[in-house]
Amino acid sequence: MFTEKMPAKLVNMCRDTLRDGETVHISAVTDLSEEMQYEECWLVVTDQRVIRFSPMSTDVTSTIDLKDIRSAAVEDMVGAGSLYVDVDGEMVGVINYTPTERTKFVEIAKGIDLLAKEEPLAMSAHIDRTRCDSCGMLLPESNGLCPNCTDKLAMIKRILKYLMPFKGMAILMVSMSFVMTLAELGPPWIMKMILDDVVGSDSLVPQGERLPLLYMLVVAFLGVRLVSYILEVLRGRVSYWLAGQITIAVRDDLYRNLTRLGMKFYNKRKVGTLISRVTNDAESMEQFLLDGMPYMLSNALMIIGILCFLFYMSWKLTLCVLIPVPFLIFGGTIFWDRLRRAFRMKYYRWGRLVGLTSEVLSSVRVMKAFAQEKREMRRFDRRNEEVFRGDFDSERQ
Repeated sequence: MFTEKMPAKLVNMCRDTLRDGETVHISAVTDLSEEMQYEECWLVVTDQRVIRFSPMSTDVTSTIDLKDIRSAAVEDMVGAGSLYVDVDGEMVGVINYTPTERTKFVEIAKGIDLLAKEEPLAMSAHIDRTRCDSCGMLLPESNGLCPNCTDKLAMIKRILKYLMPFKGMAILMVSMSFVMTLAELGPPWIMKMILDDVVGSDSLVPQGERLPLLYMLVVAFLGVRLVSYILEVLRGRVSYWLAGQITIAVRDDLYRNLTRLGMKFYNKRKVGTLISRVTNDAESMEQFLLDGMPYMLSNALMIIGILCFLFYMSWKLTLCVLIPVPFLIFGGTIFWDRLRRAFRMKYYRWGRLVGLTSEVLSSVRVMKAFAQEKREMRRFDRRNEEVFRGDFDSERQ
């Protein structure tokens, strides 16, 4: 038996449609309608019939009795596929699907074929998932994790666990970021004092004391900038060392787990994709720890510091300044969703290119033995063009 979770509306429709004593063996969703449009449709196979439902319809779309079916098979087309049944010598289309759903419907066709011949149903109950069960999004790889439904907070906590052996250096980096924030907030305050107390016509500082005060403020300005520069260099070195150590630990754990997995895992995954995980994905995480995390930390501290200064100087004016902030946050959320999808597709296409390159080079003797150089070059050109489009779209956002 193979069943995918149906929406409540279709569950009630299916229950009303079933005959007395009729048992459901297979229920599966597809992403193409009968007119080859992107639309969710459902296929239900019982011990008596093959039924197709559509969430957009209030009635059963089509039904075929199993006793009239001789066999079932799938037919692959360009960009799509169809499941057909042989009804008294005539091939009748049952349901359409995109190439990502092909593996599932190949198994379903075998199941229908067995049921039509009144043989025991012997199909796998665990067909490779190509879409997320929660949101329906296409998975980066079969049976993989959905990037849209992944708990981001839990993922960050897992990464932070790698910081525990280096918590001393992590505390040092946070401390330097805090001091750097204070140093960055110093120059605007010094410029305020210069304009108000030295240059301003209504300054309360006596005329004879303004020049020494100016010298002192200029020295303070240069000193703050020097401290800020030194701290930035030191923090960069600490961040680089810390990111490198965490990446080494992640790569070690990843490689250790890969060597412990059984052959069943490798039979369902491409070696090139796994190589991309060990190299490209680990490098991307290192770049986040090296550039992204210090940048977010320093900017968060900077925003807090600026708000504290603004509220100290004039809380009424600060509240007026913050009026557009909710609108900026709302617009930024929409922009961030688009940017996240673009970068996700970018890294996915890079993984496909690295996977293809690794597989071709590892089997180059077979390729040359069958003179498939031109075919593989066309495949590489397509993947290379996809990588360019992914990079271009991510930068355009």
